[in-house]
Amino acid sequence: MQTDFLIQFISHFIRTDNRPLWRRISLGLILLCPTFILPTYASSTNVSLPMEGHLNNSGKLYHNPSNMIPDWEHPEVFLQQLTPVESIGIKGGNYWFMLSITNTIDTKQWTLKVNDSFVEHVQAHLFNQSTTIDSLRIPIASPKGGQFDGQVYLHKYGMEITLLPNKRYDLWINLQSRYYTSEPHFQILPSADLISVTSKSNFILSACLGSIIILALYNFLIYLWTQAKEYVYYSVYLVSVFISWFAVFGAFSLFFNSSSIALFMLPFYTSIIFNIKFYQHFLDLPQTHPVMSKISNGVIVLCIASMAVFSFVPEWVNYGLVNIVNAIWLYVGLACGIYRLYEGYKPARFFVLGFSTIFLGATFIILPYFGFPSLIKDAYLFQLVCQTLDVLFLALALADRINNLRQEKEAALTRSNATELEANRALSTANSKLKEALIISEKHQRQKDAFLIAVSHEFRTPLNAITASLSQLKQTHDPREQETLLDYIQFGTERLASQVENIVVLAELDEKEILPQDSIFNIDDLLHELEEMAQGLLVEKNIDFKVDTAASVANFYLGDRHLLIRLLAPIVDNACKYIECGKIILQTSANWGSLTFNIIDTGPGIPTDKKNAIFDSFVQASSGFQRSHEGLGLGLTISKRIAGLLQATIEYDAVIPHGCHCIVTVPMKKQDYQHTVTSHNIRSAHALIVEDNIVNSKVLQALLNKLGVSSDIAENGIVALNVASHDNYDFIFMDLQMPQMDGFSATESIRLKGIETPIIAVTANTDHKSRKRCTEVGMDDFLAKPIKKSTLQQAIQKWSR
Repeated sequence: MQTDFLIQFISHFIRTDNRPLWRRISLGLILLCPTFILPTYASSTNVSLPMEGHLNNSGKLYHNPSNMIPDWEHPEVFLQQLTPVESIGIKGGNYWFMLSITNTIDTKQWTLKVNDSFVEHVQAHLFNQSTTIDSLRIPIASPKGGQFDGQVYLHKYGMEITLLPNKRYDLWINLQSRYYTSEPHFQILPSADLISVTSKSNFILSACLGSIIILALYNFLIYLWTQAKEYVYYSVYLVSVFISWFAVFGAFSLFFNSSSIALFMLPFYTSIIFNIKFYQHFLDLPQTHPVMSKISNGVIVLCIASMAVFSFVPEWVNYGLVNIVNAIWLYVGLACGIYRLYEGYKPARFFVLGFSTIFLGATFIILPYFGFPSLIKDAYLFQLVCQTLDVLFLALALADRINNLRQEKEAALTRSNATELEANRALSTANSKLKEALIISEKHQRQKDAFLIAVSHEFRTPLNAITASLSQLKQTHDPREQETLLDYIQFGTERLASQVENIVVLAELDEKEILPQDSIFNIDDLLHELEEMAQGLLVEKNIDFKVDTAASVANFYLGDRHLLIRLLAPIVDNACKYIECGKIILQTSANWGSLTFNIIDTGPGIPTDKKNAIFDSFVQASSGFQRSHEGLGLGLTISKRIAGLLQATIEYDAVIPHGCHCIVTVPMKKQDYQHTVTSHNIRSAHALIVEDNIVNSKVLQALLNKLGVSSDIAENGIVALNVASHDNYDFIFMDLQMPQMDGFSATESIRLKGIETPIIAVTANTDHKSRKRCTEVGMDDFLAKPIKKSTLQQAIQKWSR
């Protein structure tokens, strides 16, 4: 029946599968192979002993559904009421197997053995000198040998029978069981051979069960010592495994006369439950893989549900549930172990090895229940060996984890010691550096104290020149005196503006916030601005300042004009400050993609002992209250740092007392930029001044009027946005800090309306962030307060349409 079913299944598979035909046929042949080893029952009833293999193919099998007791006085009536069958079903029942045998050797003691399945009761009936069914008499022997029949052999269904040489016997075997784990097979072999094999098997059985119970006790003691839950789970798992196999091999029925099937199945469920609890803790699943832990908990729930219905379903269903749950448990546990091993959890290697071993053994137990042939003798003993190896590998896994923890602890201790040594070295180094820092700090503190004195002097001196000159300017009407006072005011203004700008730029450089912002600029305008600054600083000095531009210098270059001014201004300032007589020359030349600025003066030069320190902050050639020159000592520091940003170089060729020669080389690209403007364009221009300070707005309006540019004033960004939308302006001069709407927001709003009028920032905020933000919101140019007429004129000429 199994063979017919399998052939029909394979035929249907080949017809309906979507794979290529050659692959379907190949796979079908593979599936068909087991049909050649499935048991069948032939009509032959004569067997001569000894023989090899099972007796299934040599006898007749009958089903006794009514559980009738045979009447040996009328055997033909009994036989007629039995149903001939080809196989024994897994659902259990009462079966009779009949065959005739003849002993052809001198051996008299034989053992009838039933293999490969669980059978509750087995009884053999041996009849002497029987040639036909009708001549049956009372059995000469009726030995028993089932699971619950008090077996002579501990884990084999064996029954002793005596067969005289050259005598013919009829043998009837009765099997009664509530379920069968697979197809039973029958053998008759000399008792001496079976005793030898059984002795070896019993030794293996005792060794395996002994190892399991010893490991259970050992790990329970470890739990009492460590209180680690995985050890107590592992111990209970081992106890459950021990009870299960103790029952499977008939020890309970032999020693305690117990016939409870619950002892077979329920401990298997408890072993699965506690094994799952063990590997959840061992593999740290709740912390590392909560999903896997929940799936494992689902298997536990399945075990509990199967145990709950144990008393309400047939035994064959219970055995099927045991196999199904067992397969799920092995698959889930092996998957968890492989995944953790893949993640690098080293103790999982023995865990995976153990689960693989028990998975292999379980395969030979589970597959025959679903109709596959038995591929190994003593499959249950083989499975016990596999499970014993599993518990040994799990014990190694626990030991491996302890070893890994020890190694990690030692490694952590080594790292801790190394860290401590490193910390001590770092502390020693830090103490040394702290001492050095304290010395440097004291030095800097003295420098800062001197700097504060210098700041107070440098700010108050030009302020005094400005305020005193303004006060006198109101009281005099002499044109020559007025001109002199105006020169003093210009000197004070230039000096004060220079010092303020130096402090702002130095703060930005300390914060490392400045980045070059390239734009096209006119080199003549830049040189004129430096010349104008120098003239303001040379008031009351009979010094000739000359600008000399080589023919190789182009009109326009691409670079950061603001930073270039801030680089050159302190050098020019120093030349103006230290010179008392003679001349200053600012030479400009172009060569190989660079601009070279030579600032040459006939001043005192740089002392030899100051050459390496002139670029430090707060350092001057002279210092203290007796210093001979003014300044904060910041200029060359700023120049050096800006040179680094522009990839420029600063070199001093100083020879005392013959003056100073400074060479500044800046990488700069020429630009072919043509922009012409006429005075008619400027004088017909109309500008919008956006400024909240009325004084500043009036000053700027007056400067524009001097240049012939008419203008309107808007006191904040909102007003500017409204008037810029309705009136046509040639320029918009935008302050940045204003109430209600600042200059940034106003510019963004104007640009969003599509107004393309040039917008020029006019602000006291000259820091890098402000200039960068101006570019980002759409402003075209940037003017720093205080505004000079020449600078304003350059901007107007640049952006005139």
